[in-house]
Amino acid sequence: MKGPRNKDTAMRRLAAQYAVAEAVASSRDPREAAARILEGICQALDWQVAAYWEMETGTRLLSCTVFWRSPSSSSQDFEAATCRATLPAGIDLPGRVWQMRRPEWVEDVAKDSRFARAKAAAQDGLHGAFAVPVVLGDEVRGVLEFFSNRVEKADAKMLVSLAHAGVSLGLLMERTRVQEALAQSRAWMRLIVDSTAEAVFTMDLQGHCSLVNPSCLRLLRYEREGDLVGRHLHDLIHHTGADGKFHASTDCPIYEALRTGRGSHSDGEVLWRADGSCFPAEYWSLPLVEDGEVVGSVVTFFDITNRRESERKVNEAVTLKSDFVSMVAHELRSPLTAVKMSIDYVSDGSTGTLADEQRRMLDTAKRNIDRLVRLVGDVLDYQKLDIGKLEFRFKPEDLCRLIRETAEGFALMARRKGVDLRLELPDAPCAVSCDADRIVQVVTNLLSNAVKFTDKGEIRVAAVREGAFVRVAVSDQGIGMRAEDIPKLFKTFTQLPSGREAGGSGLGLALAKRIVEEHGGRLWAESTLGRGATFSFTLPGGR
Repeated sequence: MKGPRNKDTAMRRLAAQYAVAEAVASSRDPREAAARILEGICQALDWQVAAYWEMETGTRLLSCTVFWRSPSSSSQDFEAATCRATLPAGIDLPGRVWQMRRPEWVEDVAKDSRFARAKAAAQDGLHGAFAVPVVLGDEVRGVLEFFSNRVEKADAKMLVSLAHAGVSLGLLMERTRVQEALAQSRAWMRLIVDSTAEAVFTMDLQGHCSLVNPSCLRLLRYEREGDLVGRHLHDLIHHTGADGKFHASTDCPIYEALRTGRGSHSDGEVLWRADGSCFPAEYWSLPLVEDGEVVGSVVTFFDITNRRESERKVNEAVTLKSDFVSMVAHELRSPLTAVKMSIDYVSDGSTGTLADEQRRMLDTAKRNIDRLVRLVGDVLDYQKLDIGKLEFRFKPEDLCRLIRETAEGFALMARRKGVDLRLELPDAPCAVSCDADRIVQVVTNLLSNAVKFTDKGEIRVAAVREGAFVRVAVSDQGIGMRAEDIPKLFKTFTQLPSGREAGGSGLGLALAKRIVEEHGGRLWAESTLGRGATFSFTLPGGR
């Protein structure tokens, strides 16, 4: 059976353990917990003095940050010696515990030659001592040190039992560090949210506001955060559309993130201010997810009143430009047609016989009239493409047939310049779905440019099926161009110097590229200066 002394020692150990647990649970920070642990263990064991040593910031030295002594103890000399000491690893009882990373018991420090404060301890009547490391994992964060006015025989069970005090304090230190870092992170995030120009608010799962930033208050014209926090925001800012129709919160896109966990975006709705006015807004509503669960949502929004006004003005300007260009083009087309008919009438001799010089002048005038008519047509077509009003009539066509028929019109022109126009087309039909007139317009433009810029050699037109597309290539042996000039070819009313010399509007290739893209294909150019050029385009193949 255990004797009374053993029972008393066991009770003291339990009391000390309880004191440690209570101190850790009730303290706001590690240093407060350390002070309560020192007092609680000393009172449980009837010991008189205790100290808490911490690692000094930026050094490898221990210094005393908390010193406790019982009211009945007169240990001023030892307290002074302890509070002014700084200990490296291995020196004095705290230094040895730090170095060895384990508790240590000294039966009488007054007679221990390794104890640097032995003289002060003897003067104040302190003898028995033990110390435990404050640890987290393998790292020592500090040391707890205790003293008795009696010579105390080493108690291994007591030492093992109280070692958990250092572990508990180490865990509290880490928990406090994490909490402080989390609080700092939250404060930093709040600072960012409050400083951003975007209006931001968050909602809990019930749709009640949990946070708003100053930009949100300013746009919604509320004075205080408390005017919105805790309130159901749909009922305040999103209850009615611009058309006056009521929106139920169950159908509200902003609440989509709460209902389904999916984000939503809109720039076609209005939000309502505190004064009853509304404004067009663009917003994003995204779920807040924690451990795989939706816990709320965050909404950011802008007032897009100025953007809408700018868009309105741009649309008005585009419409005005479109109307003006169409009016000018149509006004030009009628007199040009009349002039062309008059030239044809004179050229065929209806007004009398013409001299050779007169006929040449009329031919020149007719060519320029034809060029102006084509330019007017191109301007109208490009304008319609710009506003989405150019109609395309898609139907199955044989692309090779369209190329052959178009090339026939350029064969004579090429021969007159001493250029061979060669077709490399498959015998089988090249089935595509297209607007035949528009694709003929593209091929005409490419062949016209090839003939215009080629004075010798050949022009080759090839078609080949590549996967789901048919690729057409028009290659010439003309003057070519620099690689850096190629992107300029497809800009409206942009011409290279050689193009200006040969004549042209600078619109044909831009229009051809847009037509091909409307068909689901692409048009591009490859060239080397002085070695000709190849213009290629693709069209989706038909069946």
